[in-house]
Amino acid sequence: MTREADVVRSLVEMADTLVDDYDVVDLLTGLAGRCVTLLGASAAALLGPVDELIRGDADGHSDALLGAFAAVTAPAAAALRALDSGDLAGYQAAIGPTMPLSRVIFEEPTFHYKVGVAFLAWLNGLQPHFAMPGGLQRQRSREHLIGVFELAAAAGALLRPGLAVSRMTQYLAKEPS
Repeated sequence: MTREADVVRSLVEMADTLVDDYDVVDLLTGLAGRCVTLLGASAAALLGPVDELIRGDADGHSDALLGAFAAVTAPAAAALRALDSGDLAGYQAAIGPTMPLSRVIFEEPTFHYKVGVAFLAWLNGLQPHFAMPGGLQRQRSREHLIGVFELAAAAGALLRPGLAVSRMTQYLAKEPS
């Protein structure tokens, strides 16, 4: 198949996903993946536009969904405070370390990002258990969740580090299901 045919096929497939209940994160992740394939790149990311959504326009207005901050509440709050005071360097210092964590949480299949968010909520003491409807918590591997924990620690996203370590130890002590 020619490159032009690949581009057309990709655009048609992407357009077919734009129905009333499409998931914008899945759409953007798919777009990044298609860019890798079509351009022969080693990776593609949408961090530039996402960063602009967070920072907002020239007047500071943003329609970014705050749900994306659920896993990184403390660093996101620090980043937004820095932006509010006009400190772009402080914003970058606060939000930058969360990018590797966000990439891991939103790894394909993107729908399972919720597992990482719920896992961090449990580690941070925001919920009493790590269980999700339909057993969704089992859709990410132990290795994946260990990576989430490590990156959350590096990003300053563990609100109560002692509790998080205790709960992580408890999680690791259980037999994998």
